[in-house]
Amino acid sequence: MSYQNNIKNFIKLARLKHSVKNLLIFLPIVYSGNFFSLDKLIDTVVAFVAFTLAASAVYAVNDIRDKNLDRKHPRKKFRPVAAGTISVTNAIIFAVLLFVTSVVILTASSIPLSSLFVLVGYVVVNLLYSVWFKNVPIVDVGIIALGFILRVFYGGEVIGVEISQWLAMVILAFSMYLGLGKRQGEIKSGSSHTRKVNQYYTKEFLDKNMFVFLALTIVFYALWTVEASREFEYLFWTLPLVIVIMMLYTFDVEKPGVEADPSSILFSDKILMSMVIFYIFSIIGIIYL
Repeated sequence: MSYQNNIKNFIKLARLKHSVKNLLIFLPIVYSGNFFSLDKLIDTVVAFVAFTLAASAVYAVNDIRDKNLDRKHPRKKFRPVAAGTISVTNAIIFAVLLFVTSVVILTASSIPLSSLFVLVGYVVVNLLYSVWFKNVPIVDVGIIALGFILRVFYGGEVIGVEISQWLAMVILAFSMYLGLGKRQGEIKSGSSHTRKVNQYYTKEFLDKNMFVFLALTIVFYALWTVEASREFEYLFWTLPLVIVIMMLYTFDVEKPGVEADPSSILFSDKILMSMVIFYIFSIIGIIYL
């Protein structure tokens, strides 16, 4: 029983639920029309696994650094390092093993070496975030956004596809919106004292800038679909669906006591998840049928 509990704690430390963010790696292969190219699909799946392991290593390091603050948080105090169910030493070993495994997976595969550089860049940026940038207002949210963009460019490097500038802008604006919403949720839920950077933010500032980036996301998405319509004629008609998804997510973010973690919101709102799944199938239908 103790062995099973240890396994569960390490899985919890890896935060596999957050791997849903890594699905952005599949955007290039889907939007480039290569999803049913078996070799490229296998490479993307392998790259997804490698990236997920590396991201879990970053989460483990972050939990080690934040263990004292997490103990004061109503939800984060149950994280394995903060709760003491995994020692700091074992958490460090676990993080190193995850990162080394991710590097071995990439180097042992046929995936271009350039993708490894993007992966290492993601890890370095996020370690800098964990050590310093997370306490610098605006920069902290910018680093979060950079992490989302790197996921997309990583997916592009894996299959040798160039990322559309408009698509990159969509990801940038949307991830800035998510990051600001997360800070807003922390302040509204009363847990802002566990994150030092929140002393610099006000709800009014976050509200204004959230909706700026919400609008930009929709505008950039519309411009990207116009650009892509030369190849995929009906892509523009997914815009209303994206608007509805953004409205549903905003509705959830604005609920009292919600900390606005994207993964938690997506999994807790069945209607939102259904709309996202419908959007995915719509995109696949437009591009491949």
